[in-house]
Amino acid sequence: MKNEVTDLTTYSRTDLITDTTDMSVEHQDIISKSISNGNGLPAFKAENFVGNAQITPYAKVKQYMLEISSREDVIEQMEYDTKKCKVKLNRLKTEAEKLSGFDLEDISLDIEHEDRNYKKLLHKLKAAYEERQTYLDLIEKFNQTPEGKYEDGRLLIDVIGDKEVSEKLEAQHWTYRLAKQAAMDMVAYGRIGVGNMDAIAMMSPGQQEATLQLASEYLVRNEQRLQMHLSNANEMAQKGITSAPYRALLGLTKED
Repeated sequence: MKNEVTDLTTYSRTDLITDTTDMSVEHQDIISKSISNGNGLPAFKAENFVGNAQITPYAKVKQYMLEISSREDVIEQMEYDTKKCKVKLNRLKTEAEKLSGFDLEDISLDIEHEDRNYKKLLHKLKAAYEERQTYLDLIEKFNQTPEGKYEDGRLLIDVIGDKEVSEKLEAQHWTYRLAKQAAMDMVAYGRIGVGNMDAIAMMSPGQQEATLQLASEYLVRNEQRLQMHLSNANEMAQKGITSAPYRALLGLTKED
């Protein structure tokens, strides 16, 4: 299956079946490249906005494993659908050999349609394989870092099956997670929102205090950091110093 994915997921303009007769060769090439180019999840996005969104190392590796499990389910179904599509395509081609005239024209349209469906399925399957590999690579990278190991030296990925340790790390995760969410509330609204405060109140008194303390520290440090950057930005603006090319990309021109 993987060999077919590699061989048949690169399109050229000759593979297009829609009417492109009025288009230039350049435009046809753009369409074929748009189909061929992968639109899967970039590793940067997976690491920073899926993994790091979980805050603690324990929750991060759990999320990576959940993502892999989800991709595996998708791949399993897609491999089945792709094989079924190929069987249908081959059956149509066999039937076409016995036909002529309008019957042949009719089944030829079905063959063309099914062939395109087959290539689309292979293309989606390729993206699913790549996303699964992205998360496997992230776990491998994670395992080689200090945060990838538990305090007793075991890999966190192996600790997840230890119920006692997992419960301890789960409680720690919610302390940090709710602390960050509470701090974000205070950044945005000046107070902790009802939802997050209610969640914090459901925990033990000791964990509530630890969470609120962390939230306060997060808020103060974030405000200090922001003030430092505001001061630096103001000084740069006064001196006419730009931070190109990012300034241009954000539309911050001199006229602003």
